[in-house]
Amino acid sequence: EVRYAIHDFPRHLEIEAEIMNLLWYRFKRDGIEIPFPVQTVHLKEITAESRRAEHEQGIAEGLALMDKVDIFRALTVEERRKLIEAVGVKTFAAGELPVRQGEAGDSFYIIKKGSVDVIVEKAPGEAVVVATLGAGNFFGEMSLLTGAVRTASIRVKDDAEFVVIDRESFRSILVNKPSIAESLSHILSERQAGLAAQREKLDGAALERRKRDESGKLLHNIR
Repeated sequence: EVRYAIHDFPRHLEIEAEIMNLLWYRFKRDGIEIPFPVQTVHLKEITAESRRAEHEQGIAEGLALMDKVDIFRALTVEERRKLIEAVGVKTFAAGELPVRQGEAGDSFYIIKKGSVDVIVEKAPGEAVVVATLGAGNFFGEMSLLTGAVRTASIRVKDDAEFVVIDRESFRSILVNKPSIAESLSHILSERQAGLAAQREKLDGAALERRKRDESGKLLHNIR
């Protein structure tokens, strides 16, 4: 049973439909099937070979997405494969917020399908869309690697699918190969220093100093 309060009663049917839609997406993400009072028979020949082919196709799609993410450059193909085998794909409806600014986070998202808006709240009630990301883009890397709180909210613009990598899945790789942490800190520091250079108009020497400083801080936080 679901109860909810509304202020615009003439829209109650429309509001109910919106809530049912969001519930459907949440159930789908958690693998819950709605027990409709009907019987559906699906005839499909499933063989060991077809299962392997389907599994390998999913792995190939995941690896192709990882190739577009710079923080995974430090991983070997085998390490990427182990990681993609340990994570899952989550579906979100338009309007949902998988990430909220200011909240603690431990997951990293790669957009497989759809698009999202990146929203920054500069003051209470004053939110600005600063970017729109599509398939192949990613968000949440700082929370995954350093435990930093979310610096922006993510609102799904078009129904989307994300490859979601949680901290525990990534931690096993870092524990087995600690040197990856140093590579990751260099990659992230280059990106952050580049953004700072644009904002603050840093010269070459200042940019290199910023990279070194950021790399040391990030390496400490990752470890």
